[in-house]
Amino acid sequence: MATRPRTENNPFAYGMRLLAVFYNEMEKNKDKISFIKSYQEIEKIFYKNVLWLYKDIL
Repeated sequence: MATRPRTENNPFAYGMRLLAVFYNEMEKNKDKISFIKSYQEIEKIFYKNVLWLYKDIL
């Protein structure tokens, strides 16, 4: 069994490993997650979700 290099004592290597995991997850799930580029996008998503939650009441 291959062993992974230990990165606990090397903050740079640990950070790079975390970035690699983040990038791989973003690539695998690019249809589900994306970066927010403006506050307007946050508001749009928020209000869309609020309306969806309360669709039966409104």
